Amino acid sequence: MKLENMFGYVPKLALLGAVMCAVVIAVLSLLPGSDLPASNMNDKLNHFIAYGVLMALATLGRGRVRLFGLMGGVILYGLVLEGLQGMMPYGRSASWIDALANTG
Repeated sequence: MKLENMFGYVPKLALLGAVMCAVVIAVLSLLPGSDLPASNMNDKLNHFIAYGVLMALATLGRGRVRLFGLMGGVILYGLVLEGLQGMMPYGRSASWIDALANTG
């Protein structure tokens, strides 16, 4: 396979990676706090990295979607997940600071 043809797969792989990343973020966001994996990093840094990776992958795989529309979608996704956390009955809470870290 020629190198030029291999780069044609990058957007498709990035889009697949973005979808997988979004699913992982949703699962980790909605799990009970006691079921979350331990992390030595700052919680806000975890949020910033997770949504940064999501945005980077989505940008690579966006096709004809405008960048500002994509950014709005990722920000809305983070806000919705934070809102859902606040509705969970098992001790998770919504946090505006987390939402800001997601948006970063």
